Amino acid sequence: MNFSLNLLVSTKAAASEFNSKRALIREAIYLHYNRLAPSDLATPGRRERIRRRLVAKLDREIVHGKVKGIIFQEFYTR
Repeated sequence: MNFSLNLLVSTKAAASEFNSKRALIREAIYLHYNRLAPSDLATPGRRERIRRRLVAKLDREIVHGKVKGIIFQEFYTR
């Protein structure tokens, strides 16, 4: 799996924290999507539900602010 993303956060402190926790957050994203079956991503509604769950999971990792969203620039599996 390979991806590139922008994480939308609520404060500059959260952005700084994201940079210091980049490896942990990347691992959380890998594990989140690695556990899914292709059918979990088959419809737009299911993909959005998965994305919301990921935002909630990442929001728990960031202490100094909130994770508001994720914008994937690239996302593919091999």
